[in-house]
Amino acid sequence: MGASAPPGWYPDPTASDLHRWWDGSAWSDTDFKLAKPVVPLTVKSLIAISPFGRIGSVGNVIFSSLMLFGFVTNLAPAPSLFETAGLAIGILLVLAFTTIAVLIRVFTVPERILAWWERLNNPPS
Repeated sequence: MGASAPPGWYPDPTASDLHRWWDGSAWSDTDFKLAKPVVPLTVKSLIAISPFGRIGSVGNVIFSSLMLFGFVTNLAPAPSLFETAGLAIGILLVLAFTTIAVLIRVFTVPERILAWWERLNNPPS
């Protein structure tokens, strides 16, 4: 730390997880360990089951694979009523899954929606 730096707490030059007091000319022996940010368990569980989390991603991959299989199967020659109905059902399932995924995402993150609503209705002055 240069001599021109004002006194204050600064990151310890020897340990990245500590802050040390700089008195303007030298480092003191006083230091403190920085707290690691903790994500609440409820947020972790919501992230894990959301459509964009781990479990949701596995579900998305399985669902997409089934849809791809169905679309490839429908490309076979001589379309029948069964294949046409399969394509219609597939499209409806994609729309339903997308709607459910969006609704789950919206209703599992109400704090973000409320914060957005507050910013929208109370612009900073």
